[in-house]
Amino acid sequence: MAILGHPGRWLRHKIDGTIYNYNDILCSNPAVEEVSEELAFPERFIPEKQKGRKSKVSISTDEDAVESTKPKKNTGLKISATGKPRVRAHTEDGRFASDDPSTPDKNEAFK
Repeated sequence: MAILGHPGRWLRHKIDGTIYNYNDILCSNPAVEEVSEELAFPERFIPEKQKGRKSKVSISTDEDAVESTKPKKNTGLKISATGKPRVRAHTEDGRFASDDPSTPDKNEAFK
């Protein structure tokens, strides 16, 4: 025979917050207190106005609403995707090296 306790009555451990079914043996423990079902299971009692919140983020798939995935030019980023600071390349005489648009390598002016 299984001990089911008292339906609708709940016990909560004062230190770790564990919820137990009510039974007379646990109730006599000083580290346990009786709580209402609303305190034991707050997710069951969510107010109606909180259940239907509208998202602040648009999840539409309209092409006009979707931002372009092309990288923007001249963003001014000084750090590469690896997290290392980008260092500008220099020529032999100490001047800054410029990009050569005819080569396939992008940002060759940086090391």
